[in-house]
Amino acid sequence: MGLDTTHNAFHGAYSAFMRFRKGLVDHSLKTDVMNFNGFGGTVPEETIENPGLQRLIHQSDCDGEISPDDCKLIADYLETIIPELSEGELKDRSIQFRDGCLLAHSKSEFIEFG
Repeated sequence: MGLDTTHNAFHGAYSAFMRFRKGLVDHSLKTDVMNFNGFGGTVPEETIENPGLQRLIHQSDCDGEISPDDCKLIADYLETIIPELSEGELKDRSIQFRDGCLLAHSKSEFIEFG
């Protein structure tokens, strides 16, 4: 049981997807993802200036989809931060998610969560 997406963007436990997004917020915003309203906090996700990170943080961790245009935004965001990340799970997940987003965008397809 876990989260599987199309385009090989992500496969793993729901908790691993949460750690992935938490790591991105920690790295990019120097704050805890739990501060955002989608995670029980009070800060609206709309205050995140980078549209790719905003879209990824707004995504449900168990269902839904990401449009091809949003895939491009997310891939562009990940492309900028991957060189800054240390080797390990966050970097590996970022590369995999970026590649899945680029594939979906190139085919004008949605990444589906399920």
